[in-house]
Amino acid sequence: MRATLWTLAAAVLAAGCGDVAEKQALPASDVKADLADLARARVFFGHQSVGGNVLDGLSALASENGVTLRIVEAPAGVDDGQPGLVHTKVGKNAEPATKCDAFGSFLSANADAKWDAAVLKFCYADLGDRADITPEQLFELYKKMVASVRAARPGLTLIHSTIPLNSNGLGKGDRVKGFLGLGTSKDANNVRRNRFNELMRAEYASEPLFDVARAESTRGDGTRTGFKKDGRFYSAMAREFTSDGGHLSAEGKRWVAQEFARSVAAALRARPALADAHAATTGS
Repeated sequence: MRATLWTLAAAVLAAGCGDVAEKQALPASDVKADLADLARARVFFGHQSVGGNVLDGLSALASENGVTLRIVEAPAGVDDGQPGLVHTKVGKNAEPATKCDAFGSFLSANADAKWDAAVLKFCYADLGDRADITPEQLFELYKKMVASVRAARPGLTLIHSTIPLNSNGLGKGDRVKGFLGLGTSKDANNVRRNRFNELMRAEYASEPLFDVARAESTRGDGTRTGFKKDGRFYSAMAREFTSDGGHLSAEGKRWVAQEFARSVAAALRARPALADAHAATTGS
């Protein structure tokens, strides 16, 4: 019996059958045009380590496409008025309230700094084993921060972000357990992250969104990675996009950065001044 089980497991591992056959491609994008529009704007990005992965991916894409994209870490670039992506690590992982406080305080404290858009991205750890908070509680914290920032900076475009995911587990044991319907060590927290992301997408359905979770779980051919629990599909990070189950691999960095550029550029084009600049450059 044991030999039969491991024979089945070996077949599973060889075929890579941990994924659920779902298909929904990401929106089409023009990477070079998106990067060019991002390069013309002033964007503030608050993040932690996965955000650093995204910045690495943006640098690689900009180099490959011949776009000069200025990426600087605060306090550099805050007061100079020059275009580019200004970023900083905000708060502490697994303590998301500190991230909301730091992001809101940064935008309020630098009252003279001009921004076209701003993005706060949580970390998967903020709904992980060490985080003592529910998806609903985290979302309420986020909404209060958004209201505060909008009161202080009514002309600022806020680009919302979903929370990153983990893979279904990189070890053989997790892959076998997933195939047998026993769940993996990452499932419970990914369920919580999916719940937060549902709240984010529903609340801000008509506003700009950087859907990092959608990018992490969607391959180039549109197939979605995830698992089913109680008859529902939950997204998880595709294994080839991660180096350790949570952070992005070289491929993942470029893939998620491409979606970041598309999402931010789309939001920027809705702003009159940048829309005019884009039209003048592209002739559209």
